[in-house]
Amino acid sequence: MGQEVVYQPDGPGTPRGLTVWGSWSYNSKPLISILPLFCGAGASYQGLIPARKNDAVSVGWIYGRVSNLVPGTSAEQVLEVNYRWLYRRFLAVTPDFQYIWKPGGSSIPGVAVAGVQVSVTF
Repeated sequence: MGQEVVYQPDGPGTPRGLTVWGSWSYNSKPLISILPLFCGAGASYQGLIPARKNDAVSVGWIYGRVSNLVPGTSAEQVLEVNYRWLYRRFLAVTPDFQYIWKPGGSSIPGVAVAGVQVSVTF
């Protein structure tokens, strides 16, 4: 996995800006790993709204190839978009949207999923 800050409108060393990431993993033993191939890519922008410098909007795409030893499956793909709203240093709320193609690698039609995560730091 790798990530890199590629744009900082306020200059180097500041938190506001765009970070891109990518990941890849492979296991050559499909008998052991139900998901022998996984890859993903995405981007996050912290401080897109200047008055909300600690909030972040993110988008990501992942692909997972299900083992050919699992009958009737192929690969799953997910597109995810979320916005982390940092209310206070100890409380963040993250609404999230995902669209999943071939859930679990099956022939089930695509599905949309919406959710909210609330994070409390003690």
